[in-house]
Amino acid sequence: MSKRFNDYSRRMIWELANEYADSPAECSRTYFCKKEGISQGTFYKLLHVAIEEWIVDEDTARRIARKSELNAAHGSESEAGALQSRHAYDESFKKREKYEISRSTVKRYATMYAYSQFPQSYFKKAELMPTPFFNALLKKAIIEGIVSDEVVRELKLKALRNNGSVSSVYDFFSDLEQQRKEFKKDKKTRTQKLEEQKMAQKDFAQMSIEDYGIPDEMEEYKNSIQED
Repeated sequence: MSKRFNDYSRRMIWELANEYADSPAECSRTYFCKKEGISQGTFYKLLHVAIEEWIVDEDTARRIARKSELNAAHGSESEAGALQSRHAYDESFKKREKYEISRSTVKRYATMYAYSQFPQSYFKKAELMPTPFFNALLKKAIIEGIVSDEVVRELKLKALRNNGSVSSVYDFFSDLEQQRKEFKKDKKTRTQKLEEQKMAQKDFAQMSIEDYGIPDEMEEYKNSIQED
Protein backbone atom coordinates (compact mmCIF):
# COMPACT_ATOMS: atom_id res chain seq x y z
CA MET A 1 0.00 0.00 0.00
CA SER A 2 1.36 3.45 -0.93
CA LYS A 3 1.91 6.04 1.78
CA ARG A 4 -0.03 9.28 2.02
CA PHE A 5 0.95 12.77 3.16
CA ASN A 6 -0.62 12.27 6.60
CA ASP A 7 1.59 9.24 7.19
CA TYR A 8 4.59 11.57 7.52
CA SER A 9 5.59 13.16 10.81
CA ARG A 10 7.56 16.41 11.00
CA ARG A 11 10.78 14.43 11.49
CA MET A 12 10.01 12.14 8.53
CA ILE A 13 9.43 15.18 6.31
CA TRP A 14 12.71 16.68 7.52
CA GLU A 15 14.60 13.47 6.75
CA LEU A 16 13.11 13.16 3.24
CA ALA A 17 13.72 16.82 2.41
CA ASN A 18 17.33 16.71 3.57
CA GLU A 19 17.98 13.45 1.74
CA TYR A 20 16.60 14.95 -1.47
CA ALA A 21 18.65 18.14 -1.08
CA ASP A 22 21.86 16.16 -0.42
CA SER A 23 21.36 13.54 -3.13
CA PRO A 24 23.08 13.56 -6.54
CA ALA A 25 21.30 15.03 -9.55
CA GLU A 26 20.22 11.66 -10.94
CA CYS A 27 18.14 10.97 -7.81
CA SER A 28 15.05 12.81 -8.97
CA ARG A 29 11.36 12.60 -8.05
CA THR A 30 11.04 9.20 -9.78
CA TYR A 31 13.72 7.71 -7.55
CA PHE A 32 12.23 9.09 -4.32
CA CYS A 33 8.64 8.24 -5.20
CA LYS A 34 9.65 4.63 -5.80
CA LYS A 35 11.84 4.53 -2.68
CA GLU A 36 9.14 6.01 -0.43
CA GLY A 37 6.16 4.37 -2.10
CA ILE A 38 4.38 7.68 -2.67
CA SER A 39 2.81 9.52 -5.59
CA GLN A 40 4.50 12.45 -7.30
CA GLY A 41 1.85 14.76 -5.86
CA THR A 42 2.59 13.58 -2.32
CA PHE A 43 6.35 13.90 -2.88
CA TYR A 44 6.10 17.51 -4.02
CA LYS A 45 3.65 18.38 -1.25
CA LEU A 46 6.11 17.05 1.34
CA LEU A 47 8.93 19.17 -0.09
CA HIS A 48 6.82 22.32 -0.22
CA VAL A 49 5.54 21.82 3.33
CA ALA A 50 9.12 21.30 4.52
CA ILE A 51 9.89 24.79 3.22
CA GLU A 52 6.63 26.58 4.06
CA GLU A 53 6.39 25.34 7.66
CA TRP A 54 10.06 25.89 8.55
CA ILE A 55 10.81 22.19 8.91
CA VAL A 56 14.13 22.71 7.11
CA ASP A 57 16.56 25.62 7.39
CA GLU A 58 17.00 28.28 4.73
CA ASP A 59 20.04 26.69 3.10
CA THR A 60 18.33 23.31 2.72
CA ALA A 61 15.17 24.96 1.41
CA ARG A 62 17.15 26.79 -1.30
CA ARG A 63 18.96 23.61 -2.32
CA ILE A 64 15.65 21.76 -2.63
CA ALA A 65 14.25 24.48 -4.88
CA ARG A 66 17.40 24.61 -7.00
CA LYS A 67 17.57 20.83 -7.46
CA SER A 68 13.88 20.62 -8.39
CA GLU A 69 14.36 23.32 -11.00
CA LEU A 70 17.41 21.56 -12.49
CA ASN A 71 15.62 18.21 -12.57
CA ALA A 72 12.62 19.82 -14.28
CA ALA A 73 14.93 21.44 -16.83
CA HIS A 74 16.28 18.02 -17.81
CA GLY A 75 12.81 16.47 -18.02
CA SER A 76 10.47 16.19 -20.96
CA GLU A 77 9.12 19.73 -20.45
CA SER A 78 12.63 21.26 -20.34
CA GLU A 79 12.54 25.07 -20.02
CA ALA A 80 8.81 25.26 -19.35
CA GLY A 81 9.13 22.70 -16.58
CA ALA A 82 12.01 24.58 -14.97
CA LEU A 83 10.01 27.83 -15.04
CA GLN A 84 6.98 26.15 -13.51
CA SER A 85 9.14 24.64 -10.78
CA ARG A 86 10.74 28.00 -10.02
CA HIS A 87 7.37 29.73 -9.71
CA ALA A 88 6.03 26.96 -7.44
CA TYR A 89 8.98 27.28 -5.06
CA ASP A 90 8.85 31.08 -5.14
CA GLU A 91 5.30 30.74 -3.81
CA SER A 92 6.50 28.38 -1.10
CA PHE A 93 9.13 30.87 0.06
CA LYS A 94 6.46 33.59 0.21
CA LYS A 95 4.30 31.30 2.33
CA ARG A 96 7.32 30.57 4.53
CA GLU A 97 7.71 34.28 5.30
CA LYS A 98 4.01 34.62 6.15
CA TYR A 99 3.67 31.31 7.98
CA GLU A 100 1.56 31.65 11.13
CA ILE A 101 2.35 29.18 13.89
CA SER A 102 -0.84 27.93 15.55
CA ARG A 103 -1.41 29.01 19.16
CA SER A 104 -1.58 25.39 20.32
CA THR A 105 1.81 24.65 18.71
CA VAL A 106 3.32 27.80 20.24
CA LYS A 107 2.05 26.93 23.72
CA ARG A 108 3.22 23.31 23.51
CA TYR A 109 6.77 24.03 22.38
CA ALA A 110 7.31 27.14 24.52
CA THR A 111 6.19 25.24 27.62
CA MET A 112 8.25 22.19 26.69
CA TYR A 113 11.36 24.32 26.28
CA ALA A 114 10.78 26.34 29.46
CA TYR A 115 10.70 23.22 31.65
CA SER A 116 13.27 21.15 29.74
CA GLN A 117 16.81 20.62 30.98
CA PHE A 118 18.26 21.16 27.52
CA PRO A 119 20.00 24.30 26.24
CA GLN A 120 18.46 26.15 23.32
CA SER A 121 20.84 24.71 20.70
CA TYR A 122 20.03 21.11 21.66
CA PHE A 123 16.27 21.73 21.89
CA LYS A 124 16.13 23.37 18.45
CA LYS A 125 18.02 20.50 16.90
CA ALA A 126 15.92 17.85 18.63
CA GLU A 127 12.63 19.49 17.62
CA LEU A 128 13.79 20.42 14.08
CA MET A 129 13.37 24.16 14.54
CA PRO A 130 15.51 26.62 12.58
CA THR A 131 16.61 29.56 14.76
CA PRO A 132 14.31 32.21 13.17
CA PHE A 133 11.31 29.88 13.62
CA PHE A 134 12.23 29.14 17.25
CA ASN A 135 12.76 32.81 18.12
CA ALA A 136 9.46 33.83 16.51
CA LEU A 137 7.67 31.07 18.43
CA LEU A 138 8.97 32.21 21.83
CA LYS A 139 8.23 35.88 21.12
CA LYS A 140 4.69 35.05 20.03
CA ALA A 141 4.18 32.90 23.14
CA ILE A 142 5.23 35.73 25.46
CA ILE A 143 3.85 38.82 23.70
CA GLU A 144 0.42 37.39 22.85
CA GLY A 145 -0.10 35.89 26.30
CA ILE A 146 -0.27 32.34 24.98
CA VAL A 147 1.75 31.03 27.92
CA SER A 148 1.25 31.88 31.59
CA ASP A 149 3.34 34.31 33.65
CA GLU A 150 4.95 31.30 35.31
CA VAL A 151 6.18 29.95 31.97
CA VAL A 152 7.53 33.41 31.06
CA ARG A 153 9.49 33.43 34.34
CA GLU A 154 10.90 29.98 33.55
CA LEU A 155 11.94 31.12 30.08
CA LYS A 156 13.64 34.17 31.59
CA LEU A 157 15.50 32.08 34.18
CA LYS A 158 16.57 29.64 31.47
CA ALA A 159 17.92 32.51 29.37
CA LEU A 160 19.83 33.87 32.37
CA ARG A 161 21.40 30.48 33.04
CA ASN A 162 22.50 29.99 29.43
CA ASN A 163 23.47 33.51 28.42
CA GLY A 164 26.70 35.24 29.38
CA SER A 165 25.21 38.75 29.30
CA VAL A 166 22.76 39.15 32.17
CA SER A 167 21.93 42.77 31.30
CA SER A 168 21.01 41.89 27.70
CA VAL A 169 18.65 39.14 28.92
CA TYR A 170 16.94 41.55 31.34
CA ASP A 171 16.61 44.19 28.59
CA PHE A 172 15.25 41.62 26.13
CA PHE A 173 12.62 40.27 28.52
CA SER A 174 11.72 43.73 29.77
CA ASP A 175 10.87 44.70 26.20
CA LEU A 176 8.85 41.50 25.63
CA GLU A 177 6.96 41.90 28.90
CA GLN A 178 6.06 45.49 28.00
CA GLN A 179 4.75 44.31 24.63
CA ARG A 180 2.85 41.57 26.48
CA LYS A 181 1.09 44.18 28.64
CA GLU A 182 0.25 46.33 25.62
CA PHE A 183 -1.10 43.34 23.69
CA LYS A 184 -3.30 42.39 26.66
CA LYS A 185 -4.58 45.95 26.94
CA ASP A 186 -5.28 46.17 23.20
CA LYS A 187 -7.02 42.80 23.29
CA LYS A 188 -9.27 43.99 26.14
CA THR A 189 -10.10 47.15 24.18
CA ARG A 190 -10.90 45.13 21.04
CA THR A 191 -13.13 42.80 23.06
CA GLN A 192 -15.02 45.74 24.57
CA LYS A 193 -15.55 47.29 21.14
CA LEU A 194 -16.81 43.99 19.79
CA GLU A 195 -19.29 43.69 22.65
CA GLU A 196 -20.46 47.26 22.05
CA GLN A 197 -20.99 46.49 18.35
CA LYS A 198 -23.02 43.39 19.24
CA MET A 199 -25.17 45.39 21.64
CA ALA A 200 -25.69 48.11 19.04
CA GLN A 201 -26.74 45.54 16.45
CA LYS A 202 -29.12 43.95 18.96
CA ASP A 203 -30.64 47.33 19.85
CA PHE A 204 -31.04 48.18 16.16
CA ALA A 205 -32.74 44.87 15.46
CA GLN A 206 -35.13 45.38 18.37
CA MET A 207 -35.83 48.95 17.30
CA SER A 208 -36.65 47.73 13.78
CA ILE A 209 -39.14 45.23 15.20
CA GLU A 210 -40.84 47.89 17.31
CA ASP A 211 -40.77 50.68 14.69
CA TYR A 212 -42.01 48.63 11.75
CA GLY A 213 -44.33 46.28 13.52
CA ILE A 214 -42.33 43.19 12.61
CA PRO A 215 -43.62 40.34 14.79
CA ASP A 216 -41.18 38.87 17.28
CA GLU A 217 -40.98 35.12 16.51
CA MET A 218 -40.78 34.05 20.15
CA GLU A 219 -43.66 36.32 21.14
CA GLU A 220 -45.70 35.03 18.20
CA TYR A 221 -44.99 31.45 19.26
CA LYS A 222 -46.08 32.14 22.86
CA ASN A 223 -49.32 33.74 21.66
CA SER A 224 -50.10 30.77 19.41
CA ILE A 225 -49.70 28.39 22.37
CA GLN A 226 -52.01 30.51 24.55
CA GLU A 227 -54.67 30.64 21.81
CA ASP A 228 -54.62 26.84 21.51
